[in-house]
Amino acid sequence: MTNKRKGLIILFFLIGLFLVFRLLVLLTYSNRLYEPEELYRGTIAREIIHGPLIPLWEYLDFKVEYFPGGTLVVGILAVPFFWLFGETYFSLKLVALLFALGTFVLWYLFLDKFFSRRIAVVTALIFIFCVPFYT
Repeated sequence: MTNKRKGLIILFFLIGLFLVFRLLVLLTYSNRLYEPEELYRGTIAREIIHGPLIPLWEYLDFKVEYFPGGTLVVGILAVPFFWLFGETYFSLKLVALLFALGTFVLWYLFLDKFFSRRIAVVTALIFIFCVPFYT
């Protein structure tokens, strides 16, 4: 087995472990992980699907976020998940799960390339098993 193939097998195993733990948290503690600003994100996705009641740029004026435009971007990215899984909190959180998965994979690949596979695996395990509020 080549070194590259072994690295891909480890990466896919870690991705599976990451998804299992994050989905367990998402499906069991959804009412405790709710943030009020997510109401705006879900409303944006719903209005894109059903037709807007107000212009979408008006959501930038509500001052519910610490970074400008983030609520609008997440609302737009939630539209495919709303189409696939319905207008649910789970669908909205899948956008965050997608970003977390991308971050996880990029960290692993970066550390594997520039440091070592051992450091990449240890960091990935810390990322997987840390408290979900911090990731």
